[in-house]
Amino acid sequence: MVYVTAVIMTTSYAATFISFLAVRRYKLPFEDFEGLLKDGSYRLGLNRATGHLHLFQDSDDPLMRQIYTDLIEPEVRSNALPQTDLEGLRKLCDESKYSFLTLDTSLKGLEKEIPCNIVAIPRAFHTTTLSMLISKSSSYRTLFTDHMQEIRRTGLVKRSVDRTWPTKPNELLQEPAIVVSSDLLVLLASGITAALLLLTLELGWRRMSSGFLS
Repeated sequence: MVYVTAVIMTTSYAATFISFLAVRRYKLPFEDFEGLLKDGSYRLGLNRATGHLHLFQDSDDPLMRQIYTDLIEPEVRSNALPQTDLEGLRKLCDESKYSFLTLDTSLKGLEKEIPCNIVAIPRAFHTTTLSMLISKSSSYRTLFTDHMQEIRRTGLVKRSVDRTWPTKPNELLQEPAIVVSSDLLVLLASGITAALLLLTLELGWRRMSSGFLS
């Protein structure tokens, strides 16, 4: 039992350690909007034609308003905000201390035209809701709703998304520590418990056998 436990544990730990070494990891200067503001060395750009500007300017969150005042407003005054998402994403490749806010769908659609690799900041994001407006009294409303439900039910929406924005494996963004998995500790405890149980049964059996022989 000890041999079997040792072999399984060694194999599991080796597989975990190899996977840790085989994945590229980035040491990020900041991981959220608060870190971006505290760092102070990075510029923040966004598409001037989108509503992202008002997300910071009119936000109820003091942190978001402070980001607008310190990082975005100087870009507005100097007329340095990109006019398109592609222009902003290419700035990331040209400038070392530059960050850009855009939709993940825009990034996926433009990634083939970006000449460098871009790393996403894990907790610097906001949720955006998109919708299509149609007149309440439109005679096509029922037909439109029926067709939308049909293409969603048959999987055409997901197929179109996958075809338009092909996915690629995401790399780890944070620098994890090398730790022994809790599963390995559970396996070790189980192996020790099983080995002690078998040893107890074996000793008991030997004592019973000795008693019978005497």
